[in-house]
Amino acid sequence: MQIFGPYKRKSDGRQIVIVVEPNGRRRTVSYPKWLMEQHLGRKLDPNEETVDHIDSNFDNNNLDNLRIMPRKNH
Repeated sequence: MQIFGPYKRKSDGRQIVIVVEPNGRRRTVSYPKWLMEQHLGRKLDPNEETVDHIDSNFDNNNLDNLRIMPRKNH
């Protein structure tokens, strides 16, 4: 797996990474989501889970500022 970034999106300034899987498949993932997936050792369920910035500062991607929340409560 190769990771490129993080990059800032021009539209809203949030950070993303580009993940290239071993099979060549590329996907764009939010940087905090990717950090949390690496920390947990698993992918988040896109229908059920999302990553929240506790202090509402989208530039603060320290793991102690990120938490997983049910998507319906975010």
